[in-house]
Amino acid sequence: MNKKEFIKALSKALHDYEDKDEILSYYEELIDEAVLNEMSEETFIFKLGSPTQIRETLLNDGSFKKRLKEKENFQIKRLFSTTAKLFSGIIVGFVAIVMGIVGFSFVIGGLSNSVAIMLRFIVNFPTKIEVFFFIISQLILGIGLLLLGIGILWYTVANTKIIFMKLTGKIDSSMDKRRQA
Repeated sequence: MNKKEFIKALSKALHDYEDKDEILSYYEELIDEAVLNEMSEETFIFKLGSPTQIRETLLNDGSFKKRLKEKENFQIKRLFSTTAKLFSGIIVGFVAIVMGIVGFSFVIGGLSNSVAIMLRFIVNFPTKIEVFFFIISQLILGIGLLLLGIGILWYTVANTKIIFMKLTGKIDSSMDKRRQA
């Protein structure tokens, strides 16, 4: 018996069972996982037992239904955790891109300002002291912007992964606490 035939037969056996869809979904997942683990579909279905035996087990064993509900709640929590991680990754990535752009613009602005001031010194050396100090202050400002941009870029590259891992770790620990509660 293959998966499709088994699920169809199980559906007929559980025709009046209140949680029929959840149970069918559970058995479909079991079969899919077995196939992913390189077990023969037919062999695994044979080990599950007949749809009639499964119906009898469900009617006589209340703990099975409880385990089924816990698995469903776990899947919902796993979906929430995955969604939260994806959303946090998008936010961290966006912030990293913005910081990278700001850092890059500081590097370009500082570098161009410094080069322009140095060229001005070479081409037209200032004769007045006020102009000289203004040009020196512009050079220092340019170097400061350049260093600030390099610092922002370095921090962004070095810490983006760490920040993302801490954030996802907090999401996981929060989900673990909720699972235990």
